[in-house]
Amino acid sequence: MSRNRRKSIGGAAACWIAMMAWGPMAEGAKVPVAGVSPNNTANPLRTIESVVFSPNGQQLLIRGALTASSTNDFAYTLPLSGGIPTKVNEGTADVDFVPRYTPDGTQIVYSANNQLLRVPAAGGAATTITTDDTRFFHITSDGQRVVYISRPTGSTPDVLRSVLLTGGATTVLSTPTQGDIDRETFQLTPDGQTVVFASSFLNPTSANEDSLFRVPAAGGAAPTLINFGPTAPHIIDIRGVEVTGDGRVAFVADYLVNNNYNLNFVPIGGGTAALLPGFSIPSGADIRDFRLSPDGRYFAFSSDFQTVNVFELYVAEITGGAPVKVSLPFTAEAIDLDITGDGFPDISDGNIDSDILEAEGAIAWSPDGRKVAYIADGEIDNLYELYLVDNPLFEAAPGDYNADGLVDLADYTVWRDTLNSTTDLRADGSNNNVVDQADYAFWVNAFNGVNAVAVPEPGTAGFVLLGLLATYWSAPLTRDAVRSLPN
Repeated sequence: MSRNRRKSIGGAAACWIAMMAWGPMAEGAKVPVAGVSPNNTANPLRTIESVVFSPNGQQLLIRGALTASSTNDFAYTLPLSGGIPTKVNEGTADVDFVPRYTPDGTQIVYSANNQLLRVPAAGGAATTITTDDTRFFHITSDGQRVVYISRPTGSTPDVLRSVLLTGGATTVLSTPTQGDIDRETFQLTPDGQTVVFASSFLNPTSANEDSLFRVPAAGGAAPTLINFGPTAPHIIDIRGVEVTGDGRVAFVADYLVNNNYNLNFVPIGGGTAALLPGFSIPSGADIRDFRLSPDGRYFAFSSDFQTVNVFELYVAEITGGAPVKVSLPFTAEAIDLDITGDGFPDISDGNIDSDILEAEGAIAWSPDGRKVAYIADGEIDNLYELYLVDNPLFEAAPGDYNADGLVDLADYTVWRDTLNSTTDLRADGSNNNVVDQADYAFWVNAFNGVNAVAVPEPGTAGFVLLGLLATYWSAPLTRDAVRSLPN
């Protein structure tokens, strides 16, 4: 990794950094993973390459070369607290890209030998989804279909295709006419119905993506152009794409200034790109990778805001405002000279040589938006490990009294258990410093806003809900379940 020089911070940049320093601080720790190399001179070097959360937020799915006898990456599951990872992919073939859980958490999809496979989340025999040349993929939110990048022939640009999770015929979503597509520059809308992708449309022979398109995930229509950047004085380079729940495409690109990578937003239906209100980065800094939280309220991204070429992790609200740094402090490292062999360089140049890993899957959100996992060589240069930090901007949604990211019957339980309390105010949705009937009405309004069904008043019969809650406790909340509650 190249040596880094310190920025001189002044003017607007100094003000921005000052605002950051006043914000909340994140808490977190390195996640210990058995098999990771103790130092960066190990041969082979065993590091972690990607991370995602399980749908229930209880486990991590990582990819890495964690065996001493092989340099191949395998897929593993791991508790949030770390420990000994459990290998889930079958065989010894290299797992090429980020493995992912199906939305119900029962299966894991991965790519190996350029084929797409699925395996039970607990491990077992793999089932081939497609033998088409697969390079990167996403799973639709209904768990029915996989959208992936493919290279049909050796010299043909990478294009988009989709296939049912159960296998079968593949569907062509883009053609070489739309240009080349990189693995980090396509994403699904939250409902899983549409794919948004960036491609080298303006300059087909370029390695850079310069235009945004959308296309149905199931096919049946040609891609529609959303936006392409200015052709002078430069053609933009898009490095990452996400889609918000309110119908905007977020993308990192040097849209306004050549080689200055910032976060831009454009309506999915097309239009002019714009920056977030109150969100800006100092001149000379870049945003590299970014991820939206599952609830669409926050985004996490790596940037060299404070030290040139030292990319740290930040979170910000999707509505705008100053971001907050959340990555743990990097260790000031040395010039890669470990005389004693203890894994730590003995001669220091005083610079920070660490970074958030620049790769798809290096940043992941927990399902409720409370935590962010990231991969970085935070302690030893080029030895990438796993870290887990809290999101200091997290606030429970209105009516979410147990702060699990959902407005459901569990929140009623909190209200019922704390009714009339002036000390335990978790269910004080009306903010009048007592848990009362107004807070029940607050939860009902929030619940109806999410589920669009009516909830009865909690009369005398309503207090037997605690027994009924046990019936529904292990099952997803349904409208029929709510309608059956006593009134």
